[in-house]
Amino acid sequence: FKRVTNLTNANGTDTDVSLKRGETARYTIEVRNTGTATLKEASIKDRIPHYVEFANAEERARVDGTQREVVWFLGDFLPGDSRIVSLDVILTEDVPFGTTIENVARLEATGFTRNSNTALIRTTDNASNAAAAAFFGGGFLPNTFVGWLLLTILILILVILARKAYGSFEENRR
Repeated sequence: FKRVTNLTNANGTDTDVSLKRGETARYTIEVRNTGTATLKEASIKDRIPHYVEFANAEERARVDGTQREVVWFLGDFLPGDSRIVSLDVILTEDVPFGTTIENVARLEATGFTRNSNTALIRTTDNASNAAAAAFFGGGFLPNTFVGWLLLTILILILVILARKAYGSFEENRR
């Protein structure tokens, strides 16, 4: 089972939290051998998703920076054995508003692979930036119909005001 927690600002559920840029999340992975056979050379593997940076993991974890993966080697995992590991990540500054980051861990052993449930991080920012992102997509130009409509109305208002101001200026010159 996999859980996610916002360490900076607690919110959400065990599998779905919101983070702002620069905030830290902790993935907690719990594995249990509920079978009757020993899992040989078992390991827990968790690929670090895009838009988050590795911050910390337990001392026995191995971090593969090129594969963006954290690995915990368990050795032989006996029936009834369980293990809990955790991994901290920081949301990057370049993540687009409204992005959902999915993360799944794997338990692997000789001849065996099992994926965990999906843990989600939903990216947010303060209310004004989130509202702007909803209309303008977090960039300079809008990327939604409503955003373009609002921008067009704003430009029309500016043109009308400029024409009025120029008209008043012309009348005063006469």
